[in-house]
Amino acid sequence: MNNRFGFKDFVQLVMMVALIVVVLLAMKQYDRQLEVLLRIDERLKEQTTEISELRRALQSGMRVAQIPTTQGTVGVAVAGETQGGDVFKYVKAAQQKPDYAMGDWYVDAFPVKVPIITPYIVQDLYGMYVGCRVCDWLVTYDPATLDFVGVLAESWQISHDGLTVTFKLRRGVNFSDGHPFTADDVVFTYNWIMNPKVAAPRARSSLEKVKGVEKKGDYEVAF
Repeated sequence: MNNRFGFKDFVQLVMMVALIVVVLLAMKQYDRQLEVLLRIDERLKEQTTEISELRRALQSGMRVAQIPTTQGTVGVAVAGETQGGDVFKYVKAAQQKPDYAMGDWYVDAFPVKVPIITPYIVQDLYGMYVGCRVCDWLVTYDPATLDFVGVLAESWQISHDGLTVTFKLRRGVNFSDGHPFTADDVVFTYNWIMNPKVAAPRARSSLEKVKGVEKKGDYEVAF
């Protein structure tokens, strides 16, 4: 039997060679992209370390420090002015660790699908759990002492008759969209919860004894 190398065989050979060349070029390109990504990742790690060191240096030498809130926004904590203690002390302690880095993902798994995560109208424990991760309060409890400490509130005063609580709000706090947090947001939140058209019966019941919330200034509200 005679073996003949025809035009069809030649075309197949050329196509096979071309395919091999394309694969080799693609592999080379992927290797280059991987090298670039690795360099970017290494640079980001270096910048994160430098920023952490700079922040620790600033905090050790300045009375006023920028402190991240649970939302990822930035608040201003002034030493000695937060009533009942410093709610940011745990954040400050974490920032002193050499491997501290700003910003990350928090991943959790729930056994059910969470139907609603809108604050105050959540219907189950898991929705409330999400809300606790993304929302801040005026005050909260110190888990070590169980004393009230300010979060969005810098300080507060209770009237002599015990019927009015006036909060001074922390300045320099922004929402995730950059909008500054002011007394108007506190008043809006209260009015929104107390609106009977809003499906927030649980939150509304906790405020049923509050007659109202009054703005006393851009950073002062009275309950």
